[in-house]
Amino acid sequence: TGVQTCALPISDAGISLYDYEREQQYCQSFQLSPVVSVMTARCSSLWMLGHQQEGIEESKKMLELARSLCHPPTLVSALGFFSFMNFYERDWESMLVSATEAVNLSTLEGFSMWRAHTGLYQSYAKFSLESHKANAKEVVEYARLFRQTGSLVTDCSTTFLLSSALHYLDHTDEALNEIDCGLKTADCGRLGVMKAELLRLKGEILASLDKDEAADRAF
Repeated sequence: TGVQTCALPISDAGISLYDYEREQQYCQSFQLSPVVSVMTARCSSLWMLGHQQEGIEESKKMLELARSLCHPPTLVSALGFFSFMNFYERDWESMLVSATEAVNLSTLEGFSMWRAHTGLYQSYAKFSLESHKANAKEVVEYARLFRQTGSLVTDCSTTFLLSSALHYLDHTDEALNEIDCGLKTADCGRLGVMKAELLRLKGEILASLDKDEAADRAF
C-alpha cells in the first residue's frame, strides 16, 4: 500500500496542472492524454487502498474527460481501463457496455492491441452474464490473442479470466497450471492485487475435485 499512498498526492499535483488546450497538444504529440494516465493511477490507488467506491467514481470522471478530448487513442485507453475497474467490481453489465464500445472503436481505428484487450473483457462479461460454452470458448480465444501482444502488465487478470473459462470447459488441469503460472507472475510484482483472487479460484477448482486439503491450503 506504500506505493499507492505515495501515488495519491503525486497524481493530485499532476491533475492540478490540467489545461484543455495544452492537453490536446499532448495528445497529438504522444498519442495519449497524460492527465488521463495520471487519473487511472489515482483510481487504481484509491481502489487498492480500500476506497473502492471513490475509485469507481474517479474512473467515471476520467472517462468523461477522455471523451471531451475527442482523441480516439486516449478514449479507447480510458474505456479499456474503465472495463478493468468494472472487472475489479464484478460489474459485468457496465463492463460489457464499456468493453463493447472499446471493441467497436478499436476495430474502426485499427487499434489491434486494444481490440484484443477489450475483446477479452467483453467476452468475459458476456460469459459472466450468460455462462455457456460458446462464451467460455470466446474468453479463451481472446486471452490467447491478447497474450500475443506481449502486454504483461495485466497478465494476472488475464490468468484469472482464462482459468475461469478453462475450468468451465472442464479443462481443469490446464486451468490449475495457468493459475500456478499466474501466481508466479504475481510474485514477480505484476499485479499482485490479483493473487488472492487466483488462490480463491484455485481453491474452488480443487474443492470441485474433492481435493479438500489442497483446497484449504489455497483458501
